[in-house]
Amino acid sequence: MDRFDVGFNFLNGSFPSSLISWRGISTLVLRDNHFTGGIPGFLAEFSNLSELQLGGNSFGGKIPRSMGTLHNLFYGLNLSDNGLTGGIPSEIGMLGLLQSLDISLNNLTGSIDALEGLVSLIEVNIYYNLFNGSVPTRLIRLLNSSPSSFMGNPLLCVRCLNCFKTSFINPCIYKPTDHKGIINVQIVMIELGPSIFVSGVAVIIILTYLRRNELKKGSDPKQQSHTERKLPDLHDQVLEATENLNDQYIIGIVYKAIVYRRVCAIKKVQFGWNKQRWLSIMRSKIEVLRMIRH
Repeated sequence: MDRFDVGFNFLNGSFPSSLISWRGISTLVLRDNHFTGGIPGFLAEFSNLSELQLGGNSFGGKIPRSMGTLHNLFYGLNLSDNGLTGGIPSEIGMLGLLQSLDISLNNLTGSIDALEGLVSLIEVNIYYNLFNGSVPTRLIRLLNSSPSSFMGNPLLCVRCLNCFKTSFINPCIYKPTDHKGIINVQIVMIELGPSIFVSGVAVIIILTYLRRNELKKGSDPKQQSHTERKLPDLHDQVLEATENLNDQYIIGIVYKAIVYRRVCAIKKVQFGWNKQRWLSIMRSKIEVLRMIRH
């Protein structure tokens, strides 16, 4: 017997063990029945099979690795709608002559990388499973020709800029693994670059403005004499208040500078219209502090 076909019946129970003696058949069709009990491993002994149709049953379990030894499978392998679980065995990728594969409507998980080895495929159905990861490059052509054959796998994605856009499958999100730190720095620099540039320009403008005021101050004899006249007075007041820098007035050391115990007043200077006068006063006070040895 070359072909055994009992498809579309109400047969039930486990896989018929009596078929083990028919190892020479080329076509086995048991689809759309009520078979249970898992796909038997002895199918690997049917080395002449060119077509195997087991879809539409309730076999359950996993796809046997031994199915990868059916190297003569040519017309089709149908394992759809069987409640199969687990991943696609890598051995399935050894079926280099297979033209049609249907593993849809199951609970298969993991990647579909094993299908990369099916170099002769012209039709594939993997819809409504739990596959994840990217679609292998060899299957992109089949995805473009029949996007619905991949639908129902929300975690499946495609890495292809020229692929046919479809709502059935999403593009993969790139997650860099190398030079992550460099990429993050580049992102930060892109975001902060304008702010850093504006801040730098502002600092240059402020420094230029202050420098010009310094030059004006140095060229003004009246202002210079006023500063020189006030500096000794402020210096004498500090010495008198601390009894000539007596150590008893030391209250602590801040950044290696000695601070003397004395009533202090902290004021917030808000420059008004007479900004130049206030700047001159502040410079005088700073100069006095510089002259005092801490």
